[in-house]
Amino acid sequence: MIQLITELLSEFLSIEMDIKQISSVKYLSFIDPNIHQTVDVKMEQIQEHLHSYQVTAVVFSEEQVFMKCKALFQENPRETDA
Repeated sequence: MIQLITELLSEFLSIEMDIKQISSVKYLSFIDPNIHQTVDVKMEQIQEHLHSYQVTAVVFSEEQVFMKCKALFQENPRETDA
C-alpha cells in the first residue's frame, strides 16, 4: 500500500518520488479483493519543502479503513534517458 501511495503522489505531482522517511504507518485491516474491488486513497497535508513532500494518507473503501500513514517523500534524482 505504501507503493500505491508513492505512485499516486508521483502521478499527482508529475514528478517521480521516493520514500525518504515514514513517521507512522498503521495497517488496520486486510484488503480482500473479493469484497473490495476498488479502494480509495485520500492524501492530505501535502507540504512541499526543498523538493520533499510531507504527506498524510488514508487507504479505504466506503467505511472500511485499511491503512493510515504519514511519510516524507522526496523527488527522485534519477533522470530518464531521452
